[in-house]
Amino acid sequence: MSQTGVGEEHSVFDAFLSYSSRDRAVVERIQHFIEDYRLRTAEGKKRRLRVFFDRTDMRGGDLTEEIRGGLERSQALVLCASPAAVDSRWVRRELEDFRRFHQQPRIAVVLLTGQETLLQDLGTDAETRFHDLRRGRLGPLWRPRARLELLKLLAYLTGVDLRTLRNWWLRRTLARGVLLGCVAAALATGVLAIPVPGWERVPLADRRGEVAPIASEMQGGKLWVAWRFQAGGERPRNYIECQSFPVDQTSKSTLEKTFSLRGRLLPLKIASRVDEKEVRSKLAAHYSEKTDEDPKTRPIWVGSPAAGWLVVVAPIEPSQEDAAKAEEESDEAAFTIPARGRSLVLVEHRGVVRTAAVAGLDPRWQERDAAGAPASPATGLPVAVSTDGSLWIGMPARPNYVSGGLWRTSDAGGTWEQLEDWTSVTSLLAVRDPKPELWVAESHHSRWVRGLLQPKGARLVKLDVASGKVIQVSLPVISSRAEVELSGAGPDGHILVRIDEAIYRQGERPLWHWVLRALGRTGADLF
Repeated sequence: MSQTGVGEEHSVFDAFLSYSSRDRAVVERIQHFIEDYRLRTAEGKKRRLRVFFDRTDMRGGDLTEEIRGGLERSQALVLCASPAAVDSRWVRRELEDFRRFHQQPRIAVVLLTGQETLLQDLGTDAETRFHDLRRGRLGPLWRPRARLELLKLLAYLTGVDLRTLRNWWLRRTLARGVLLGCVAAALATGVLAIPVPGWERVPLADRRGEVAPIASEMQGGKLWVAWRFQAGGERPRNYIECQSFPVDQTSKSTLEKTFSLRGRLLPLKIASRVDEKEVRSKLAAHYSEKTDEDPKTRPIWVGSPAAGWLVVVAPIEPSQEDAAKAEEESDEAAFTIPARGRSLVLVEHRGVVRTAAVAGLDPRWQERDAAGAPASPATGLPVAVSTDGSLWIGMPARPNYVSGGLWRTSDAGGTWEQLEDWTSVTSLLAVRDPKPELWVAESHHSRWVRGLLQPKGARLVKLDVASGKVIQVSLPVISSRAEVELSGAGPDGHILVRIDEAIYRQGERPLWHWVLRALGRTGADLF
């Protein structure tokens, strides 16, 4: 059979790859390299080279006949030499058949591994083209020397000069590099555009400079902030001022005289809109229906957590016997108010009044006022009404004195339950969007129990109202002893939280925003 020219119509394959199955991985890469080249035909068109490779060109017939047909219709034989190929009877048979089918066989040997003496073992002659690909790969890439050998192999198979093939390789590499760069840039742009939740510090400043808030709350679409300042003069004095700020920018506003903290149960002396006598009579009347004991209570905490609700908390004075028993059970010498105390909680909702004695809820300070009654903190107690109609009351802990916690009633104050794993609740926030949730903030609390100090770190938690699932929320960089206070939800629904003397706003920003902020952050801006 006479040899035919490369690319003639009755020739099906430009080359036949003969190899051992142990070398299949590198042989596949050789096939891809050869078939990437487009050969210009006599008609001026371009076509890809075709290489017979058993993994891609077998049709499922008789194996021997398929191999022989491929050898007969191939213009050249590329023999992939290695020690495994020397031991392969198929490689030797393919070499013999190719020589038998072609009067002037065109054979190129590609040495993959082993010594050059393998060429003699395979029965190749001195006229055979030889290409050395040993140590030719660098991971997924070809080394420059191996790439040159592959271009020489391609020149042998196509009859194209090496300079033209080198230029083709450079253009191909450049085009693929540009394509990969575009794909990488598109992927990076897509990843950097992904919205990621995070915290940004809200800038606050007045005419004196930066403001360090001690309390904050969203009211009327504005962030109301209270902070301390010292007036100058011969006798400097400390004052507390209150001012409103837009959430999205620093702004100066008219100073206000009051700061109501509506999201809390306030001491009665601050919530002056409630008639103390009326509240006291309601407490006594409903308490006497349940027990004949003298309540010895007076309303201390009062507030309206939502429209149509009135909540009153009145700690019950323990009897001398109960106080003595509680003091004996306590390990603390300075114990004054029983940690297992209780309060009478009155809830008025839509004209219906309910009261219940709630165990463990004893929100009083150890100090006494001028009348000798327990003094109440001016910061208030956290309270909220969730979307399912449940009323929640939280209480911060007092070191070595009172255990804090979280209580819930689902029947408007008729019965109460204390939830576990809550030790020092400082603020509550019920939200509706994007789904009903209750946000709970806890501050650091350390307590001595039987001579051991048990610390609890600050945390912020989302509580799914429907399922009861608890989700821990990451906070900005804070110490374990930080004070955490929920300030409310902004006009866009994003949560604001005060950490010590700084306010942070939660929201979703593209990842690139956080990356840029992280590169130039000052340490307190991001978590």
